[in-house]
Amino acid sequence: MILKNTNKFCWLVTFLGVVLLDVDYGLYVGIGVSLFIVVVRDQFFQVRKLTEYTATNEFVNEIFVINDLTNERVCILILKHNNKLKSIL
Repeated sequence: MILKNTNKFCWLVTFLGVVLLDVDYGLYVGIGVSLFIVVVRDQFFQVRKLTEYTATNEFVNEIFVINDLTNERVCILILKHNNKLKSIL
């Protein structure tokens, strides 16, 4: 079983907290670090900008529109959440 780096970090911080502080305080530190990582990880998303290509009237990624000299282009922004939605059920 392969663990991600964030899981390894949470485990290491919890272990060091238990060894250096005390069992109760170490577990509190581990829970706090885990909650912080979950909140920070859920804040990031990816933005893509699609532009209307006038030759075909289709929306393509803005990187691929090179020689389109029209001043007015219709753009669409797509926000993609990187994490999976998890249900509690």
